[in-house]
Amino acid sequence: SWRRESAEKLLPVLPPEEAEFLREEFWYQEQQPEIPLQQGLIHADLFRDNVLFDGNRVSGVVDYYYACTENLLLDIAITANDWCTDERGRWLAPKVAALLDGYQQERTLSWPEMEAWPVVVRTAALRFWMSRLLDRYFPTRPNDAYRKDPGEYLELLRQRIADGEDSAGFLV
Repeated sequence: SWRRESAEKLLPVLPPEEAEFLREEFWYQEQQPEIPLQQGLIHADLFRDNVLFDGNRVSGVVDYYYACTENLLLDIAITANDWCTDERGRWLAPKVAALLDGYQQERTLSWPEMEAWPVVVRTAALRFWMSRLLDRYFPTRPNDAYRKDPGEYLELLRQRIADGEDSAGFLV
């Protein structure tokens, strides 16, 4: 429901080409079959700037504002989209492999999760593109200097679309 409400709010204010892109991606994602994926508590915003380090060791995780119960794969996709890509949004294969291998040492991904990966990484990219657009066009704090560029996630979403089914290769 958040995606639908946000899209309805954004479409009238977006430049025409971005509005059309949002419509097409929203339609694509709405057409995907519902796949029952493992649910649980997720951080939902595990970006690099939300993880604290002491040298090479993780010393803390912050910003649980978006934590929720959702499919676990979404948390991995959000993390991979930020931690495992270059500046143009292309996958850095060794980083993706390390993330997924490390995750699967704790919990093995199911076959439906592996099949859903290409769509879920797109879903994660769409979510952050839209949330950044909302921050730009409908700021809750007008003087908020810490707004992230929605263009970064527009390009990342375009890259996830270009990747298509190829991104599933990380899971086998």
